[in-house]
Amino acid sequence: MDERQLSEALNICIDRLAMGHSIEDCLRAYPEYADALRPLLYAGLASSRAEYNLEEVRAAKMRAQMRFEQALVRP
Repeated sequence: MDERQLSEALNICIDRLAMGHSIEDCLRAYPEYADALRPLLYAGLASSRAEYNLEEVRAAKMRAQMRFEQALVRP
């Protein structure tokens, strides 16, 4: 498998997904790369749909900052 061509197919599929095409449409366009593209496209789709709660993010940052500061004062 040519990694450069796979990378190009992945980028084109990502663009197509952004335009409203389905993952299956992309896989049909690149049947020779379908087995490699499928998990990459589904993972990308799942991560793009992830929602972040701003309060949870702020709380996590504060906890990390506190742990960092505590680590600085420990011998």
